[in-house]
Amino acid sequence: MNVNDKNNSMVSLLSQSYNKQNSNTNDISGYQPKDSNSIFGAQKSSETSNISSLFDAGSMYLPSSVEDKFEVSGELAKLQHFSSSFDDDLKDLGQAMYDNGILNAEEKMGFDIILKNNPTLDAGVTQNLLKNPNLTQESFNLLSGVDKKISAVRYFGGF
Repeated sequence: MNVNDKNNSMVSLLSQSYNKQNSNTNDISGYQPKDSNSIFGAQKSSETSNISSLFDAGSMYLPSSVEDKFEVSGELAKLQHFSSSFDDDLKDLGQAMYDNGILNAEEKMGFDIILKNNPTLDAGVTQNLLKNPNLTQESFNLLSGVDKKISAVRYFGGF
């Protein structure tokens, strides 16, 4: 093994690297890019011009153009209209809600159960009724939904 051969090859590599580094090319690998369609071929990258145009205020989304608006659903509009026009007794509320399409037949039965156990339709008493552990999940969901509709009618009607 000759140490001088190894030193000479090392000096050769260092000088080659030094010469390439001091030249204007940034390619230190010695591989020159070629225009080819090969997936392994090196290609020159295209320059991006005017990157600042990406951030131009005229092309960006402006928050001031957001318009937030509330649109009343058909069901809510029906509840509000019914509530403002209902002025009968609370015992007639269930039938009136059913006649106006606010309650379906199943919900009307749930209303009758709530009315039987809570003639004043007080929300607190209804909540205690809903805490009954003997209620099935289906019954709980039905009575809870009816209670929400009763509360909405009372809220919008002011009674």
